[in-house]
Amino acid sequence: MTISSITDILYNWQTLVGSTIGIILPISFWYLKELYEAKKEHKRNLIYLEKYLVNAINSIYDTKYTIEKFLSSQFKGLKENIKERSVSCYSTDNAFFPYIGKEFINYEILSINTKSGYLDNKMALVLRNLKDLSESIDDTRRQFTSTVDKNEKMVFKKLNLPSEQNDMYLRNLQEFEKMINSDMIEKNLKTAIYTLVSTRTILLELRKMGIIKWKSKFAGTYFRYFKNKKELNKFKEKTADRMDKYFEEKIVKEIENLEKDYKKW
Repeated sequence: MTISSITDILYNWQTLVGSTIGIILPISFWYLKELYEAKKEHKRNLIYLEKYLVNAINSIYDTKYTIEKFLSSQFKGLKENIKERSVSCYSTDNAFFPYIGKEFINYEILSINTKSGYLDNKMALVLRNLKDLSESIDDTRRQFTSTVDKNEKMVFKKLNLPSEQNDMYLRNLQEFEKMINSDMIEKNLKTAIYTLVSTRTILLELRKMGIIKWKSKFAGTYFRYFKNKKELNKFKEKTADRMDKYFEEKIVKEIENLEKDYKKW
């Protein structure tokens, strides 16, 4: 092989390498730029979801406060007026159930990919529980309106004596109050609060860890030994259970702190 042929080979090789680098570098820069933008967007999405959850938590506590205030003021006054009514006079006293339960629902959050299936499921559960709560509030409002309207119709028809009709009206209101306390406050609102607080706690932990450490901690199979594929699949199937257990104590403490702040209102 002559010096001239070696020179040609080196020249051709350098040309090939240069051409390859010329192609790879722009693609690499584009890919890195896409990764950077995706990371920024993911961070913005998590911040947006956190703001939504905080706003929803505040709205739920406002709803709880509004309902409790309604029971302790307007509703209580309505019952007292009926009790104080003369036995010869019908009671057509009324109160207005507050308009609440709409502003905390935002279906746009379902389009956001948190890169964690566990957290995505929690966000979907948030909306489902908030929707159930909103429908429950609407149903409660209808029941209250129906109770009041029914009493007015009975009074207009004078099918019962005033004292009998007033007693019936009072009993219906008391049953309505029991329903609000047992179903609305102790069940629906508590469920919504727990779901929102738990989801926010999980979201904050994801932001703190970062998605790589998050997946490695909860779903990663590296440095873990499995006897067979069955054990591996069992490990993967129990991922959500392990995460529930990991966050349980944190969630309980956060709710306790929120309840303490709520009692100071």
